[in-house]
Amino acid sequence: MQSRSNGDERRPNFLIIGAPKAGTTTLAAHLAGHPDVYLPGVKETRFFHDDAQYGKGVEYYLDTFFRRCGRYPARGEATPAYLRFGPKVIPRLEQSLRIDELRLIAIFRNPVQRAFSHYLYRRKRSSSHLQSFGEAIQIEVDALRGGARHCDLQLLGPGFYAEQLEPWLRRFERSRMLLVLHDDLARDPARFMRDVFAFLGVDPEWSVDANLRLNASGEARSAMLKRLLSSKSGAKRLAISLIPYKLRLSARLFLERLNTRRHRTTPQGEERVLYALREVYRDDVRRLEEILGRSLVEWY
Repeated sequence: MQSRSNGDERRPNFLIIGAPKAGTTTLAAHLAGHPDVYLPGVKETRFFHDDAQYGKGVEYYLDTFFRRCGRYPARGEATPAYLRFGPKVIPRLEQSLRIDELRLIAIFRNPVQRAFSHYLYRRKRSSSHLQSFGEAIQIEVDALRGGARHCDLQLLGPGFYAEQLEPWLRRFERSRMLLVLHDDLARDPARFMRDVFAFLGVDPEWSVDANLRLNASGEARSAMLKRLLSSKSGAKRLAISLIPYKLRLSARLFLERLNTRRHRTTPQGEERVLYALREVYRDDVRRLEEILGRSLVEWY
């Protein structure tokens, strides 16, 4: 993948579009460490699905996030919500970018484990006490049954991967989409990233840190440090923008490991909830098997 010299060098030529709590932060960190890959300091720009952001215009997007990316052959961003909001995002991409030259990456995780991980993530960053996993699922189910189009917890919806992929598959050639699994990233990061680097047209032999794992879910040991890490204040954004990305990454990794008490990937004592969720996702998982051309039987 070669950078353009006709003024389009500020435009991203790849996007990580999903899924949330499936490894996108770790994937983006591995990519940011490659000398030929550019990602903005803010991982999730949310530009193409957030109406307020998009309303600022594409020049704002390019000037804010891609002003200094011209020399990089691969230039992109990672906003996991794009996958879920394809019907809104895709037309905006068509209006703003060279969409037929755009490459897409999506990473998927067992949807039941993803839902539980998202629950732990919410609980770790919440100032109020969240219910048990089963109770939180029931709150979302009740909200959706009551006619709500969206639930703030976002535990269930993001796990219907095949359904969310459909508009993307209709618009993009399959050769321009890399659809991968969280399990493969966790099992062999070096091999996984070789495939990603090759897909983006950069040196696939660039070495990666096999121990890198960001946004791990679990219980926060220190409430004060939790608030500091999750804060999105303007002062914090200004401060971190002055620190080189790789140094910020190392510091964040250290602090998150220090402050996270790890949990199981699935909850104990809630087998009925897990069984019900596997049933809920079964048809979508089978459709995803067809799309990926590989078995996901361990997911159902």
